[in-house]
Amino acid sequence: MPKTLAFLDFEASGYLGFPIEVGWVVVDCLTGAELDAESHLIAHAPHWEADYGWAAEAEEVHGISRATLAAEGVSAAVVARHVAARFGSGGKDAPPVISDAVPHDQRWMDILLAAAGVSPNNRVRVHGFSTALALGPVDEAAYAGAVRWMQAQPVQHRALADARLVAEVYRRSLGPAR
Repeated sequence: MPKTLAFLDFEASGYLGFPIEVGWVVVDCLTGAELDAESHLIAHAPHWEADYGWAAEAEEVHGISRATLAAEGVSAAVVARHVAARFGSGGKDAPPVISDAVPHDQRWMDILLAAAGVSPNNRVRVHGFSTALALGPVDEAAYAGAVRWMQAQPVQHRALADARLVAEVYRRSLGPAR
């Protein structure tokens, strides 16, 4: 069993768009305690907008504008290398990366890593929440309560806040003794 899990989320330029923000929370597997958290706005690669598009509806949801990305975003290549070093299959003691939206987050992860020419040998594989449940000492009743709690929470549509929300479901799933 790994010692830690990483709960990750992306915000994107649209449903089939490109990644514009990534955030993650690393937690202790046994206690769910937060050990590390990061979030990065991503200044997109020049061809991404032409290749993947920008949806005004998505901007309305997450509130991240092109101007914000231009002013505050970090180069996609820099973010990609950082993510690959932290979570890639070549990273030392890389925790499993968990998402509540695997198909989307894996696609955006792959787009991000390709921008930096990250080797497929250092691919970051995104796993579903069921992987976290299988790896941790989860209490089924606590998990059911955690899911009900999450459904009552507002979704922020910002990468770090959304990753923390999913990590909190995991922590609450560990039961009252944690």
